[in-house]
Amino acid sequence: MHKAWGALLLCALSGSASASAATLVPRKEIFAAALASRPAVSASGKWVVEGGGDPGVLLLTRLDQPGQPAKTVTLDLGRLHWYRWSAEAAEAAEAADVLLVAGEHAGRVLVYRLDPDSGQASVLAGANEQVMLALGTPANNYAFSLYRYRNAATGAVLDVGREGKLVPVEERGNGSLALRPGRGGQTLVFGGDGGKGEINMTGPDQRQGSALVSVTAAGKAYMLSSVERETLALLELDLRTGAQRVMYEQPGIDVRRVILNPVDLRPDAVQVERGKPELAVLDERVRPDVERLSAAGWGFPHIADRSPNDKFWIVKYGAQRGAPLWALYERGKGQLRPLQLASQGGARLAQWDMQDFAIEREGEPALRGYIAMPDPALCGNKPCPLVLKLHGGPSMRDFAELDTERYWLLSRGIAVATINYRGSRGFGKQFEALDRKQWGLGIPRDARDGLSYVMEHYPVDRSRVAVLGTSFGAYLALNMAANGAPFKCAVVDSVTADQLRFVEEAIARNGERTDLIERAGDSRLPQERAALAAMSAVNHVEQLKSLPLLHMQGAKDTNTPAAGNAPFIQAMLEADPAYTYVEMPEEGHGLTGARADYLALTEQFLGRCLNVATEPLSGQERARVAGYRMLGK
Repeated sequence: MHKAWGALLLCALSGSASASAATLVPRKEIFAAALASRPAVSASGKWVVEGGGDPGVLLLTRLDQPGQPAKTVTLDLGRLHWYRWSAEAAEAAEAADVLLVAGEHAGRVLVYRLDPDSGQASVLAGANEQVMLALGTPANNYAFSLYRYRNAATGAVLDVGREGKLVPVEERGNGSLALRPGRGGQTLVFGGDGGKGEINMTGPDQRQGSALVSVTAAGKAYMLSSVERETLALLELDLRTGAQRVMYEQPGIDVRRVILNPVDLRPDAVQVERGKPELAVLDERVRPDVERLSAAGWGFPHIADRSPNDKFWIVKYGAQRGAPLWALYERGKGQLRPLQLASQGGARLAQWDMQDFAIEREGEPALRGYIAMPDPALCGNKPCPLVLKLHGGPSMRDFAELDTERYWLLSRGIAVATINYRGSRGFGKQFEALDRKQWGLGIPRDARDGLSYVMEHYPVDRSRVAVLGTSFGAYLALNMAANGAPFKCAVVDSVTADQLRFVEEAIARNGERTDLIERAGDSRLPQERAALAAMSAVNHVEQLKSLPLLHMQGAKDTNTPAAGNAPFIQAMLEADPAYTYVEMPEEGHGLTGARADYLALTEQFLGRCLNVATEPLSGQERARVAGYRMLGK
């Protein structure tokens, strides 16, 4: 008979800890670690800047003064657009390093020039403009961000140059670039004043990750696009003639990231990932650098930043093995040395190992996934418990990298498996389209096959397996559990437990425009209506009633509203003594504003379920959690 898990979870608020909790890496240290930091190195190589967590907080570290604490600078910003080092020091040997920071406060645009030595910041004259254009440049903002500002008084359209000055766009060589409404989204128009070329930016033929990558002073633009292509490719657009050419395209795999030259803003390389991450060099001038970084023996080199003069690179290692290692690379000397980032704090993690795997199946699509194994010592040199972590979407995907949640689970002695089931992005449109009408059939079968493969081929404790899922991943976790997957417990959030109602409401709101008709099923057709009902957790309470289940939801979630789960919640509370429901009043889909609390509660739950050491809730965590609605016997 199960214990009253809801009551046991609430007991965690008292601060009780497992016997070995004192040896754990604190959650606060994990979440503050530079796992997702975006450090930037100055042209002189003396300074590194990092985000400090809040929009207006920056951390500045002087590299030529080791042991000195980082300098914290707070700017009056409610939203951060970008930060990068000015090219002034790159182009004048004696010029001081200057940091440029752009963001918004109280509806106004502010662009700061920051002196790292004094910590003093000044607002650029005339920078209080309105944003008129902002195009996404994911992971490349060390070299390029396209924000345009319109002066309300003069009507002038301005951009921030490499030297940190506001200049008219026609002086930047990109004045012919514009957006206009297009097929199902926005169209990028380029090629002279008349607009000789155009490409769909956000319509149905584009894939996640499609974005403008850079615009050069030489009149060229670079973009990730999948229009009329199977995968996400890198294109070069001629802003004068309207011509296009493909710079890189790979069958069956999307371009994940573009590595830009910070001087001329041309792509030097692209990063792709089918199983392990790979760098494909586009400019032979950087091939020796890439080969030197790859031969360091620290894992795959993620190029995180390049100084404005391209003399210094910041590289993140640790995608496959060991704690994340940051390094500073000085190109002229070919020197590579470890770099201690301010946001990394004392983050530490014992030896761990990540492997990618591929599963070939007769009559079914091949699958790819990852298994991350913790230090055997954390498992008492016995088989480790396992968490199957299911991504959402279903068109999201997992990568071979140590993200915060993997890091957290590994530090608790828990192995982590992830599966890129059919419908996952990154493997081409054909693989992504395989999710059509397969939410209750093929996708759960893929996840079960992936879990079975991991349990058969890796040293995990089959009696201690849990599942975690957010959004579609949460639906999939409930589906698998209701159909006999060997889970000892489950944690789900931002889920809809009634797919039939979910589709009905989408059709009522959007009619034929909703893609759920094609992807999940049409609730107006009897056979598909029955399939939607059959995949809904609300109709499988009998199968779920013996499962310890922690269910979290945001009261302001408009994607999967909490009210839509009311019948499921009530039925589980009546049937399952191991069911606990937590509702966060200020959170939306994904619980992004309270993700740390989600993880803290999940840790208490997994500690009891998988018998692993846990860190008790801190006083601040207990105070926040006390404001949540918690139901359970």
